[in-house]
Amino acid sequence: MQTVAAQPFCEVFLHLGDVIVVHRRSAQHLVPAGDLIGAGAFRANIALIYALRGNFDRAWSLADQALEELRGSDMIEYGKALCKHGKIAHLAERPEAGAEALNEAESVAKSRGATGDSELGQAIGRLKALMEEQTHAE
Repeated sequence: MQTVAAQPFCEVFLHLGDVIVVHRRSAQHLVPAGDLIGAGAFRANIALIYALRGNFDRAWSLADQALEELRGSDMIEYGKALCKHGKIAHLAERPEAGAEALNEAESVAKSRGATGDSELGQAIGRLKALMEEQTHAE
């Protein structure tokens, strides 16, 4: 039931991704110059869109760049980007990379006192569920 409810959102997200990917140059102006946190968070979302479309080379490149931009500047956003990195790993069928991203995100959440109800806590919960689903399917 959850998959059915999420499907329209995913279609909108992918369509938005088409718009952003096609208009990369103008999309860069959505984040103010010098806003490394906004740029990193934006880049992590775009990386996930590329992964959903099967372009893993571009997805990994953007995800790694997002993590670099966020590491040390905003650890909560960094943790959320790690969760997106884990989703990319899941889509790319790289469970070890997904587990590594999850472990690091959990460490960030613990160090920042993020609860399960926080945005980071919820992102971690979704990634765990996704990875458990993959484990049970094998």
